[in-house]
Amino acid sequence: MLIAGDALRTPQLLWASGIRPAALGVRLNEHASIDGDVEIDAARLGLTDADIPTPPAGEPFIGSYWSPSIGAARPAHGQLMEREFDGKHVLGVGWYCATEIRPENRIEFSDERTDAVGMPHMTVHFSYSDPDLAEIRRTMDVQRAAANAIGAFPDGDSELLPPGASLHYTGTVRMGPEDDGTTVVDTDGRVWGFENLFLAGNGVIPTALTCNSTLTGATLSVRIARAVSAAL
Repeated sequence: MLIAGDALRTPQLLWASGIRPAALGVRLNEHASIDGDVEIDAARLGLTDADIPTPPAGEPFIGSYWSPSIGAARPAHGQLMEREFDGKHVLGVGWYCATEIRPENRIEFSDERTDAVGMPHMTVHFSYSDPDLAEIRRTMDVQRAAANAIGAFPDGDSELLPPGASLHYTGTVRMGPEDDGTTVVDTDGRVWGFENLFLAGNGVIPTALTCNSTLTGATLSVRIARAVSAAL
């Protein structure tokens, strides 16, 4: 059997099925998301109206660009969204940074309450640690420097979005090389203690990310699919 729900519903289904390893729903992780917009100062950058493109028909954005994280040298990830807004040439300056993987961040499942579809009710516990908050402040400094290079970006224009806003949750059925109480599946996606139960999706991602989790989850799913194929 292969379960490939999201990072919330996969552990919820296992819990409802009576499969409840210690790490189930634990170590929920999500990068912090810091949002903002800056109007591009065309005069300062030496741009003319002819240099400013217009969005393709039916598209809200002129273009999107990355400032990718590169390990310790550049630990934050920038996502830049260029668009016209209220007659202004604007660049969205979103920056993401990793947060600590902590057992305190978790999903709590109820044996008494159910949700709208009859599954165990979920209560999400998530907070930022002191190191997380320090990294968020550093990332805001990076965002501010980048934005001020192309326009005026007052401090108040930077906004830390609420946890969960990215939809890039990971870690609730995380994979690992050992059944040590911190993982749910092995490195092939097989649930510890089972020969025929595999999990895939973003919940198995074991490490903290600085950007959209889709590609990482898809890459691991290819690996898990090969393991399922071999088992069959």
